[in-house]
Amino acid sequence: MKLIPLLFLLLLLLPTASFAVEEKTIIVDGMERSYAVFAPKRPNRLLIVLHGGGGTKEKMMNVKLHEPAVRDGYAVVYPDAYKNHWNDGRKEPKVRGWDVRPDDIGFLRKLISKVSAEFGIPARRVYVTGPSNGGMMTFRVACELAADVAAVAPVISSMPEDFLPHCKPTERLPVLMINGRDDSLVPYEGGQVRAFGRNRGPVIPAETSLAFWAKHNRCRPDRKIVELPKQHSDDETKVRHIRYEGCDGADVEMYAVEGGGHRWFGGMLGRGRRIRNWLMGPNSREIDTNHAVLEFFSVH
Repeated sequence: MKLIPLLFLLLLLLPTASFAVEEKTIIVDGMERSYAVFAPKRPNRLLIVLHGGGGTKEKMMNVKLHEPAVRDGYAVVYPDAYKNHWNDGRKEPKVRGWDVRPDDIGFLRKLISKVSAEFGIPARRVYVTGPSNGGMMTFRVACELAADVAAVAPVISSMPEDFLPHCKPTERLPVLMINGRDDSLVPYEGGQVRAFGRNRGPVIPAETSLAFWAKHNRCRPDRKIVELPKQHSDDETKVRHIRYEGCDGADVEMYAVEGGGHRWFGGMLGRGRRIRNWLMGPNSREIDTNHAVLEFFSVH
């Protein structure tokens, strides 16, 4: 065998490239907060990924959003919530950490400033996403830090009913939502968030959350709804794309997954297929959350 073909074969057999992670801390209100960073040599934008309730930055890394994002030029930051839960504006203190009510907006504001300065990332090139409690916190970021971010993508979440009267964003902001229509934890039609048989505070319906941002962004009231073509005949889910018209750049969109549960669709959160299906409902291969989020951010 010639040398060049042999070298090519060896390259194919090598494991795929991994991304180095850097663990860091920051002090906010006398409290040490931790986060992890993946970054290319010269990132030109910042992506913050907020884990779900009860999760950690390490668990959130399992969806591997940083892999395509770093290739696209993002510095990707996975922060840790205080005692695994974000202070997303719900009033009911029934999970660890909510008795303290940490200043998570202050934490994320300082984090954005610090990481942006370290990498020389321009203003308004910051994007935020996250699932469940992390998605609700993403909504809170949109409400309170709209002047600091370019777009947000809350996943399998809706706006907390308790916090809605306090949401007064200062800027128009592109919003993408991704929700399972059969989500038993964060109900698509609104109501109590339920986890392990306990109420975790009410949310408004997912499409009402979408309409809130459409009104704020001065979109037209009419919506365009398109059912995406099926990609897998053995997948019982299907996806509808809902988009408000006339938003002039501050787009408001949703992927509603019929038959989809409380999942980062196309990816995995947690261990064990049967356990995931029992706790969080069906996944879907008809949409890839990583791709959908980055595609939306790429045009904003």
